[in-house]
Amino acid sequence: MDADYELPIAFDPTRANVSDTAMLSPMMESLEENHPEIAYAAEDLSADRGYGSEENNRKLFDGYGVKPIIVIRHM
Repeated sequence: MDADYELPIAFDPTRANVSDTAMLSPMMESLEENHPEIAYAAEDLSADRGYGSEENNRKLFDGYGVKPIIVIRHM
């Protein structure tokens, strides 16, 4: 969601049995492909803990320069 305009930037409706964690990377890749100016201009990404993983956080920061604001689940 864009913080200034409060509009969705990327979304991908999935069934309830699909892990949110697995969907973050494809969603960012789609955003990068379709709107690279947004993907690389983003400063941070807030998401609920369903998207949290060390791998996702690392990919956001290292791959896009985006600061992840996601609580990592300890399972």
